[in-house]
Amino acid sequence: MKWHMKESQVRPALSLSETNIFSTTLCIGDGTKPLIIYFEKMAKEYPNKSIEFVRSIAEGDLVALHTHQKWPGGDEYVTMDFFRFDENGKIVEHWDAMQNIPEKSENNNTMY
Repeated sequence: MKWHMKESQVRPALSLSETNIFSTTLCIGDGTKPLIIYFEKMAKEYPNKSIEFVRSIAEGDLVALHTHQKWPGGDEYVTMDFFRFDENGKIVEHWDAMQNIPEKSENNNTMY
């Protein structure tokens, strides 16, 4: 599944977050408001960025998303996002990791 982030989608999507969400992403503060500011800015500055969901894994209160991001200008990234949900189904924690996909690889393995 591919997704192109639109500014109008940010607030409804983040309604799944608890107001005191804990984020380990260093460029985003804790809480829903910093997430909204960050993702609205990203959607506005990179409207043609696409995210392909490669796989998702859920176990208990944890969900992991493995994605392929294509940014305007040709940069591509492998990303992993991890979410922890509370008993009401709200996101209370988020961790992520991102790696640039190099143009050349030293082996024939893919990053997926």
